[in-house]
Amino acid sequence: MDCLNNVTSISEIVRKANIGLWAIEAKEGLPMRLYVDEVMAGLLGVDANAYTPEEMFKFVFSRVDERYMKEIRPLSENLKPCGTAVYLEPSGWQTQNGSV
Repeated sequence: MDCLNNVTSISEIVRKANIGLWAIEAKEGLPMRLYVDEVMAGLLGVDANAYTPEEMFKFVFSRVDERYMKEIRPLSENLKPCGTAVYLEPSGWQTQNGSV
């Protein structure tokens, strides 16, 4: 199973499967930052290089439907004190009319 240890192969599989990758950086005293790969940017309908990570965070989260923010807020608060990675996929997320 050497192919599973090959980062290049995994990256290629993820890209070809049209799975977007993203990460949120939360550091004390700094604005939240959202980093996206090219696939995720495409899914969001934006150019990956058009926004700074701070702008990308604002852009994306300003478009999240308020119903889903109830699920996101508690998880995002947990990012600040512990600094750990959190996988977040609230049920029913879909891009519709420019909102998530």
